[in-house]
Amino acid sequence: MAALKEILPPAKSFCYDHSSNPWFTLYAAAQPRNLQTHSQDSKFLKYKPSAASFNSASKERIIRMLEMPVDPLDPPKFKHKRIPKPNGSPPVPLMHSPPQPLTVQDQKGCWKIPPCVSNWKNPKGYTIPLDKRLAADGRGLNNRPVKLFL
Repeated sequence: MAALKEILPPAKSFCYDHSSNPWFTLYAAAQPRNLQTHSQDSKFLKYKPSAASFNSASKERIIRMLEMPVDPLDPPKFKHKRIPKPNGSPPVPLMHSPPQPLTVQDQKGCWKIPPCVSNWKNPKGYTIPLDKRLAADGRGLNNRPVKLFL
């Protein structure tokens, strides 16, 4: 008998390991794990109707009571709530450069609001200096080449 076991190869179902195959892994992950099948705890009850129904010949009936299986497509009954994180270690401090005191010129520069200068409207008739008018339309921003005639 020992010689016969050595000659015959073992069956493939015992040799092949399905856990290494990715298809079987994905298939097993897609299957629901918490499904309840029909419970075997069934109860038989005797039922005697008070009024005669459509089948008047039967005086009593035997009813089998089963627990209803859970529908896998039902929405969840309980909502997942996030638990707030416990206050463990304090937050990591941020490194900043040391504060530098503001000079008088910096303080004045922060509060200087440039006047609105328009080359088209001047309803109150103010005298606007020429450099302010040129700065308003941006002519001073581009450099003009100067041609020298010798």
